[in-house]
Amino acid sequence: MSAEELGISGLNLIGEGSGFKDTLFDMLSAAQLLNRFEGHEIRQLAEYVHAYAVDAGAMIFPEGMQGNCMGLLVDGRIEVLKKNSAGEAQRIAIITAGKTFGEMSLIDGLPYSATIRALETCTVILLTRNNFTQCMQRHPALGVKLLMEIARLISLRLRQTSGQLVDALGG
Repeated sequence: MSAEELGISGLNLIGEGSGFKDTLFDMLSAAQLLNRFEGHEIRQLAEYVHAYAVDAGAMIFPEGMQGNCMGLLVDGRIEVLKKNSAGEAQRIAIITAGKTFGEMSLIDGLPYSATIRALETCTVILLTRNNFTQCMQRHPALGVKLLMEIARLISLRLRQTSGQLVDALGG
């Protein structure tokens, strides 16, 4: 899927087709989200994702853009920016290789709640909501396992955020 079809600029498709599946497998195998997955499950998932080179400074997911995919950072660094009440973007996290982003929008289809911007040239893998649905229909066990891992990750992040909120409130 091209960057234009995704509605994102600064992305360049780096490979597709059967000849690129081994490379996608290697990239996916390094993802923390997938460390409980078997090799054959990662190979199945590789059929539904695309890898992109991202220009430094590119906004991968702008805050408020209609959400339609989840990403995995293969290499490089990206930042998460959230607008405050004055509309100013503030950095809330830096994401490093092997970590994912955009999981909530993959699940709920709502606009991205924060901006994801490349701090340097990097490589990302994107799973669109449409491809995620196809994966779940064709490989239900894989789809459920992936959904459970995403839910576990979102739960962990909510717990961490709740702890940070209590600390910020002085409690």
